[in-house]
Amino acid sequence: MSAINAEPQNPLQQLQQWFQGLPLVTRWLVASLAVSAVTSGLGLVRPTQLLVLNDILSRNPWQIWRFFTAPFYSSLGFPFLMDLYFTYQYSVDLEQSFYMNKTGDYLFFVLFGIGCMDLSSILGQAFLGSSATTVFLASPTVLVTYLIYVWSQHRRDTQVSFFFGITFQGMWLPWVLLGYDFLLGNTFPVHRLAGILIGHLFHFLDKIYPEQNGGRHVLVTPQFLVERFNAPPPPYAGSGSTSSQPFPAANSNGPQSATGATTRYRWGSGQRLGSD
Repeated sequence: MSAINAEPQNPLQQLQQWFQGLPLVTRWLVASLAVSAVTSGLGLVRPTQLLVLNDILSRNPWQIWRFFTAPFYSSLGFPFLMDLYFTYQYSVDLEQSFYMNKTGDYLFFVLFGIGCMDLSSILGQAFLGSSATTVFLASPTVLVTYLIYVWSQHRRDTQVSFFFGITFQGMWLPWVLLGYDFLLGNTFPVHRLAGILIGHLFHFLDKIYPEQNGGRHVLVTPQFLVERFNAPPPPYAGSGSTSSQPFPAANSNGPQSATGATTRYRWGSGQRLGSD
């Protein structure tokens, strides 16, 4: 029997294969963060070309791309790597579990967060003046914290492992990150808190409010996103059928690391945006 010798893939091919294997919206998020950091690091673009700046927008209101580029603007460095990794880790889990076959709903969730960040930055500059604090209310740190907060509400009982072997429930992860930033910096982590507040706003409108008002949904994914991106529902297999498993089996070997280790998940059916 002859063996088939497959040519080993070079690192670039492996990276391409990994990237193409990401869910659609997560792929867009990761690519946007990476491209923004690399282009700004090489001096190809300037912050004033990407950020939401009231002074410039008042003179050039047609520069609407700023509302999409500002939440991804970053410079090369360790904070960028952390934002990129957290985006990858928690966005993949959200998109592949709680938004499985509902890419349009997940895209709307991300756009809702970006819109709230842009509005916060505009209002902050209008009332408090233009500064690093108000301008960067639309930034990767806010976006990543927004994703993590919503993830933490779905994975409230998941055991998360942090630095020095500290473990806690997933619901506390955004607050642990806020405290960690506070210990490392000289000022209060306003942008981390902004991400938490925007995440809670989405969670309230998407889950808490409907539960308290007879299932009435305030946030509804636009139909064109549903038709364009959502996968059709699987064929009905009959009452009580469990012929397929929508999620992988839980790993019971240990807690999940905030920087990526094994996981003990509760594979519940999370509240899905736009679902009845």
